[in-house]
Amino acid sequence: PHLLNFNERIVLAGKEISNDYLTQIMEECRIAAGDMMITFFEGTTAGAFLAFSKVEADVVLLETGMGGRLDATNTVVPALSVITPVDLDHEKFLGYTIPEIAAEKAGILKPGCPAVIARQHTEALHVLQERAAALQAPLVSAASWRVERSCARRSRASRSVGAPISWVAMTWLGLLFFTVVLLGVAHLGQGVLWLARRGL
Repeated sequence: PHLLNFNERIVLAGKEISNDYLTQIMEECRIAAGDMMITFFEGTTAGAFLAFSKVEADVVLLETGMGGRLDATNTVVPALSVITPVDLDHEKFLGYTIPEIAAEKAGILKPGCPAVIARQHTEALHVLQERAAALQAPLVSAASWRVERSCARRSRASRSVGAPISWVAMTWLGLLFFTVVLLGVAHLGQGVLWLARRGL
């Protein structure tokens, strides 16, 4: 969801979609939909897909609206799926237990497509692992990552200058998680991204 204006939902090449382009894109979607009854989020997702298709990009980062299995964004075959911590949320629609909600979240996993998952409740982790195994989707869990502090040996002279200490992520997927996924976790992450885009 957006924080201040709708344009935050669609960011192209690092910039929020302009009002004029948004109007053009959504009008194309309205005409294509015809008499179909679609939800606000379905229309928004269609508009985002159309906008993304017209702008060259190395990566498209999609966030599900709610759950995953029946979400409007779940029509794509991703290069990588990411599942943040599963907890009680939107119970009326996703289920009243952690395993039920995890099953809905696991709906974004695709056959053979790798997935990265954050640390999970044990019951959620079992659901996600079983679904990934059934789909033969490689699964990497945050629980298996290590981050180590490493200091290269240096001379007394270099110590006096204050040589930097480096932090090394032990897997490239771990690095991907830290640089992309954690910035998009829930609404706190959206707030961070919103501030970052404005240089605050």
